[in-house]
Parts: sequence; C-alpha cells; structure tokens
Amino acid sequence: MISGVPAILCQSGLVILFLTGWFSDVRHSFGVPARVAAGAVLVSLLLTALDPVSPFPGVALHPGLLVPFLGWMTALLRDRRDISGLLQAGFFIGGMQVVMFGTVPQGGEREWLGGLAVIAVSRLLFRDWRKQLATTSGAIFVSEAWRLLIHRESLSPLPVVSPEFLDRFWLAWFIVFVLHETEEALRALLSGKKRTGSL
Repeated sequence: MISGVPAILCQSGLVILFLTGWFSDVRHSFGVPARVAAGAVLVSLLLTALDPVSPFPGVALHPGLLVPFLGWMTALLRDRRDISGLLQAGFFIGGMQVVMFGTVPQGGEREWLGGLAVIAVSRLLFRDWRKQLATTSGAIFVSEAWRLLIHRESLSPLPVVSPEFLDRFWLAWFIVFVLHETEEALRALLSGKKRTGSL
C-alpha cells in the first residue's frame, strides 16, 4: 500500500466513528466533545494531503504533524501526575522499536509489525486506554526522532515527519480507540448477561 494511504483511511474511519457516536467516551476521558474530536481529525486529514513546507533551509516539515502532536499532548497532560512515567515508557518503547525494527521505513509487513509491537507493549504496561494512547504516541514520536537523528546527514532535505510516521501514528490511534470501545461493549454485554442470570 502506498505510504500515506493508511493514515488517510484511519483518519476517515475515526471521523465516521466519532460522528456516529461510537467514541462517546472521548468527552468523559479528555473533556473534548466527539464532534470537536471529529473536526480535529478532519483537519488533520486535510493537512495530511498537503505537501511538506520548508520553514528552514534543508528542512521539510509536513503539516500533518500538527494534530498528532496536539493529540499526544492532550493524552499526555490528562493527568499531570503521570507525565514522567508516560514519557519514560514512551522513550523505552520507542527505543525498543528502533533496536528491533531499525530506523529506515521498510514498508509492508515489517512496518506494520513495528507499529503493532508498540501497541502491544503499551497495553502490557498500562490497563488505562488513555495511558496506552499517550505511551504509544510518545513511542512513535521517539522512533521518528531517532530516525531523523541517525540519518540527518544522508537526508536532504531533512523530512520532519514522514508519510510512514503518519501511517503508524493514525493506525495506532485507530486500533487503541477500537480496542477500547470493543472491550467496553463486551464488558457491558457480559455484565448484562450476569444481571439477567441472577434474576
């Protein structure tokens, strides 16, 4: 699949699910109405389709960075007492991804496997899906920073945020959101069956 297309598909899916009420917990969890969240993702979708800009000579900054960064900050700052632990976990998982899967975007199965590994480790470390979201986001940013640091001399212009980064970020957010909603639905279904069986 062409780089950048998974990000567009995942963002489109999130917008639809936000607007249809699937992610109603976002207001309670982050204090953001679902329609506002859908609007932010829609803006990100439009920015993802734009070409990189050059704020400085030799640097190509992708506009699609804006909303992922704000989303990461929103998840990270939800509870300021957890910031240190979440940052440490993000650095650890991001560094682990670099060691295991390298810093050169591979595409295909290797690229997806790296993203899924980040989500899996985040879920092992934290039960709270919001902490999983913050940690996964941080890990993806860390791995991208390592990529830029290691290959800064061979990349011209230096691409700050690649299409592969946007693919990994939005795929991770989509999976974490869907897993949370699925778990909540199963929990409600099982609790309903228990109540019915006790009558």
